[in-house]
Amino acid sequence: MNSNDDYIEKKVKKEKKLKYKNISIIGISFISFIFIFSLFYIFFVPKITLNGKTYLKIEYGDSFNEPGYSASYLGKDITDKVWINGKVDTTKVGIYDIKYKVRKNKITTTKTRKVEIVDTVKPVITLSGEKNINVCPTYEFEESGYNAFDNYDGDLTDKVKVDIKDDVVTYTVSDSSGNKATVTRKINRVDNEAPIITLKGGDNYYITEKTE
Repeated sequence: MNSNDDYIEKKVKKEKKLKYKNISIIGISFISFIFIFSLFYIFFVPKITLNGKTYLKIEYGDSFNEPGYSASYLGKDITDKVWINGKVDTTKVGIYDIKYKVRKNKITTTKTRKVEIVDTVKPVITLSGEKNINVCPTYEFEESGYNAFDNYDGDLTDKVKVDIKDDVVTYTVSDSSGNKATVTRKINRVDNEAPIITLKGGDNYYITEKTE
């Protein structure tokens, strides 16, 4: 190996060593930053703790009761410093955000609770007339009537789908939340009428006895 090759080899080793050193410095600096930031967060950032779940589901029409919250700073209770932004309307299906904020020494902490108002109640279909009807074999079905009502959407009668198959009439309707209701009406074809005898001539006959 000549002197030039030796010089190049030493230069490459030196550059690799410097590269590893720089990587180590960056890694140590990053870890130090995370450590310092964690300490800062633990000791100098105000904390908010939400009671209960941060995502609540409430049935439409029920009342929303705030589960509660607390806040602290450097071990001191500052719950009375928390302000809340957001309102839940339990008369309207949807997702609502309630934001909890607290500020201390120009540092603001925010937490969010999501409240979803849901409608899980099925519509009600009411049939006019009997659900089971007995008819003669040649009877052609005539609808007796029906109506549908939902606790959230109101009158859904015009959205009812009617299907007739194998003498079973099926009534189906869904509300805006996807709740589906189904009722059926059964047609029983029975022959319970006696045959009709029709007489020719008058209803009364007089017979006289023949004499010789």
